Amino acid sequence: MAPEELDKTRASAETSPIIEPGHTFASITDKISAIVLTRPTTRFWYIGFGIAFVLVMLLFYAIAAVITIGVGLFGINIPVAWGFDLFNSVWWFGSGPAGPFISPSLRLGRQRWRNRSTASPRR
Repeated sequence: MAPEELDKTRASAETSPIIEPGHTFASITDKISAIVLTRPTTRFWYIGFGIAFVLVMLLFYAIAAVITIGVGLFGINIPVAWGFDLFNSVWWFGSGPAGPFISPSLRLGRQRWRNRSTASPRR
C-alpha cells in the first residue's frame, strides 16, 4: 500500500465515530448484556451445574481422604511399589523442563524447521 493511501486510511479511521449516532455506550452495553440476562435458565444448565457440583464434591472428598488416611492411599506404603503419587511427580518433573530445554537447543543449533516460516535465522 502506498504511503498516501495509508495516510488516507488512517485519517478516515480517526474521524469515523466509534459508535453510530443514536447509540450510547450504555445502550450498547444493554443490548449485549440482554443476550445473557434475559434468557431463562434451561434444564441443561441445571444438569451441567449438578454434574460440576458432584465432581467438585468428589475432589473435596479425595483431598480429605488423602489428608486423613495419608499417601498410603496411593499404594506408597508397599516398599516395592512406587505408587501413583511418586510416579506422577516424576512424570511432571521430567516432562516440565523438556520444553524450555528443547527450544533453546534448537535456537542455538540454528534449526530452520523450528520456526513457522522457512526464513533464515537472524544473525
